[in-house]
Amino acid sequence: MVEISGEMVDNIILQEIQDTKEMLTEQLERVKLNGKGDVFDLDVKTDIKLIKKHIEACDLIYKYYGGK
Repeated sequence: MVEISGEMVDNIILQEIQDTKEMLTEQLERVKLNGKGDVFDLDVKTDIKLIKKHIEACDLIYKYYGGK
């Protein structure tokens, strides 16, 4: 068993949130470019809206865990 500090856990969480946001941003650009929804919804407008909401959620959670 390996013990890690709370700060280390927070740093791992921050990195995962950053990675998720980057992935969502890439998916958003792909959906816009292709004109097809394929991440959360098949309707392109709905998909774009949902991807943007998830990106905003990443920003909110990132700040909660101490990210800037």
